[in-house]
Amino acid sequence: MGAGQRGCSCRPSDGPGPCTADHLASGPPLIFATIKETIRMTENLKVQEAFDLMHGKGTPAVNTLYTSEDLLEGTCAFAEKRDPVWKGR
Repeated sequence: MGAGQRGCSCRPSDGPGPCTADHLASGPPLIFATIKETIRMTENLKVQEAFDLMHGKGTPAVNTLYTSEDLLEGTCAFAEKRDPVWKGR
């Protein structure tokens, strides 16, 4: 569901910036470190090599994310149709 579908209060004339920034800022903090690390570790790999890395041993940030309280919170919040409360751990 996009920011517009979530009832974003931005006007179309505001452009995508404010809503996108607010939407990203409300996300799980661990995901940003994971995305950055994943990009750094896979940017020079072939697609299949990157896929094998991510679905094999993974990366330290990915492994932290997959065992985090935030992953469980996000899953529970989605199932319970409520907003998640991120803890960054």
